[in-house]
Amino acid sequence: FTKLDDTTIITNNIGFLSDFRNIPKAFEKDNFISKEGKSYYRPVQTISFMVDSHISGEMPQAYHFSNLLYHILTVICLFFLLMIIGINKNISFFLALLFSVHPLFTDAIAWIVGRGDILAGLFGTIAFILFLKYNDTKKKIYFYLHSVSFALALFSKEISAVLPLVIIFYFWFVKKNKYKIGGLIPFIFPWVLIVLCFFYLRNRFLNPQNILTIDSFIKNLPQIPIYFAKLFLPFDLSPMPIFSILYIIAGIVFFVFLCVYILKLKSKNIDLIVFGLIWFLVFILPGMFIRLPLGKNHFEYLECRSYLPSIGI
Repeated sequence: FTKLDDTTIITNNIGFLSDFRNIPKAFEKDNFISKEGKSYYRPVQTISFMVDSHISGEMPQAYHFSNLLYHILTVICLFFLLMIIGINKNISFFLALLFSVHPLFTDAIAWIVGRGDILAGLFGTIAFILFLKYNDTKKKIYFYLHSVSFALALFSKEISAVLPLVIIFYFWFVKKNKYKIGGLIPFIFPWVLIVLCFFYLRNRFLNPQNILTIDSFIKNLPQIPIYFAKLFLPFDLSPMPIFSILYIIAGIVFFVFLCVYILKLKSKNIDLIVFGLIWFLVFILPGMFIRLPLGKNHFEYLECRSYLPSIGI
């Protein structure tokens, strides 16, 4: 344990976590399992900690093992996702392998409470695969499993609420079904229902503060080029990072170079490349409206939050 959030969540609440009868109550608590309920709403993450608590109690081994296991499962799902969307098998394997060992994701995996990002990555990737499988086969099992996966992703971390936007972009602009909603209609009801259910429960059982501000978004803009740069230059990594002008400039240079490359690229895969950038940006932007309370004094962003967006790159 790091004596930070993981200690607050696990050690201080081991009595709650060690009783499976509290699973329904996990949907009535914030991620810190606190009485005030002023933090994030991530009940699936809390339930996953309950499983770990029955294996190693207050010892950290099972919690770390589970993070690694969920990461491995995400890597496997990413491999299949890349192949399903048309990437060569060998390239898909190489990219999944690179994702599996990339240093930027160390915090998401090694920090126990980075699990929300891993679970969102796992269930979000599965939900995307199941959407594609349903559209190819029209088998209802894929539709139902997609709905369950999307719910698990959303109740793992709030950022998953934008997954339908990513799916719609892929369906319209990559699959060339622009403005055709026939393939999306079956999913609209479960998407809306799950999102409404999430925010209803969140607002009922928590007392969330008004932490979404434009000012926070503007101050967090450096996150975009920094995450992008660290994917290519994974150095100077830190569990408590601050904005670096060097990585901001490097990220902007890399991004401009990539955009010029895309404009000059004569390839049938250009739509897929653009989709990867859209995935990267869409999953980053919502979290930028929240300013970390310890900004400037200790750290200004968290590298674990790059986990799900980086799947797009």
